[in-house]
This record gives sequence, structure tokens and C-alpha cells, in this order.
Amino acid sequence: MRFRNLFMSAALMAMGGQADAAIPTTITEQGRLLNMDGTSATGTINMTSSVYANAAGGTALWTETQSVTLDDGYFTVQLGSMAAFPVSLWDGTRYIGVQIDKDSEMMPRAAISSVPYALVANEVSGDIHPRSVTVNGVRSSSPTARSPSAPAPAALWVRLARSVP
Repeated sequence: MRFRNLFMSAALMAMGGQADAAIPTTITEQGRLLNMDGTSATGTINMTSSVYANAAGGTALWTETQSVTLDDGYFTVQLGSMAAFPVSLWDGTRYIGVQIDKDSEMMPRAAISSVPYALVANEVSGDIHPRSVTVNGVRSSSPTARSPSAPAPAALWVRLARSVP
């Protein structure tokens, strides 16, 4: 193995500073790559990043390879810029693995955790456009349709608003 260490951090970043509140579609990954002797790696490398459901073993759920130019070992890449993330990728705990050139994937894989932008996703602000809505076990096939036994939308909203801590 040619490289000893990789220090990384990842954060969701908005693409290109768009003014419309579009959901970011890439993840910024930054780190520093060191050689086996502890010196900073230099030059251009091929970095393969993969997302897994397991901390070790298993099959990659998503993979992307980018050509990266190192600056005293430091790098920044936009994950998802070459291969889009599948919609279901973030369903559950995920781990990121990194492979440099032809070396084996570095271990251990790093757990991916939430960042401030993702934490805001728990709160809805603005219009929503779901294909269906389920509230207290009652499912609607469209946002305008409702079960005959379901309360009127205004009463339903009051119930939802009161259940949020």
C-alpha cells in the first residue's frame, strides 16, 4: 500500500450558490493524503469513493472515480459530480470508502453523518408536492383526495402542528 493515511471531512454544499432553495446534489469531501513515510503526497491521483451499507465488507451502493490534483497532500472533490447519487442511497446508516489509484481501499471506512443542511430537512417550509400522504395510518393517494372518515384538511393540519415538538 503506497499511502498511509487519509484525513477527511465531508459536508453537504449547495451547488454554485443557486438563489432558488434547490436541494444540493453533491457532497464536498476534503482531506489530506500522506505517503507511508508520513510526507504529503503530491501529483495527480485517481480517487475512487464508494458508499456502503456496512462498515466492512459488502457491495458498494454507489461509486465514483475522479482525477484529483493534490496540493501538499490536500484535496477537495465534489462527490456526486461524476455519478449522480441514487435516490435510495441515503436510506439508513452509510459508510464511505476511499481507494487511491490501484491501492486497496483504505480501512476503516468512515461513517457518514448529518450536516446542518440535512438536519433542516426534518422541517417543512414552503410548498410540498407528495404523490401520497399518510397521517395516523390514513393514506391519501393524492394530496387533494381524502378518506371519507378523515377530518377536513384544516382540522388535520391543526392535529399535525400540535404533534410536532
